[in-house]
Amino acid sequence: FPETLLPLHVFEPRYLALVDHVLEHGRLMGVASLAAGWEPSYYERPAIQPVLTVGRLLRREDAEDGRCNILVRGLARARVSDEAASEQLFRLVSAEVLPEPEDDDGLDLQLATIRQLFGSVLARMPGAGAGTAAGLFNPEVPPRVLLNTIATALPLSPGCKQAVLEADTLAERAELLAQELVELTLVD
Repeated sequence: FPETLLPLHVFEPRYLALVDHVLEHGRLMGVASLAAGWEPSYYERPAIQPVLTVGRLLRREDAEDGRCNILVRGLARARVSDEAASEQLFRLVSAEVLPEPEDDDGLDLQLATIRQLFGSVLARMPGAGAGTAAGLFNPEVPPRVLLNTIATALPLSPGCKQAVLEADTLAERAELLAQELVELTLVD
């Protein structure tokens, strides 16, 4: 999600090649979810969701076995407009940046509820707690950043994360996350 950090462990040859390419060509990359039904064609070029996040590769740490860990900072949502024919192991696409929704002061009550529900979910997660995300409980955190960060942190299904990413308004994002948070608080 935009304005969030995504740590990734990279080990597949196509993604290792992608990391090399991204480092050589401006550090920008798209982070896309695979479309439903991807399993049979995973090792080819399965369809991806049309809305993705463009991120900047901030750091790469190489392991002795050829794998690496990277850290990507989400910059913006984008819609794929075209995929280039390429000999690369990874995909090259053209994408149009989508505007982020404006922060809306009318969400105060909904955001307070989301913060409360998120705190309840964190309290039930091993190794986490309200202190883990204390900054998110600060009312000065912009609503867009709060919602994107919670969507990144929660163990949501890929379909739900995609729906939140594609939501064009903060009210839509907040509603989707509130529904998921309620479900997560009901899980034993």
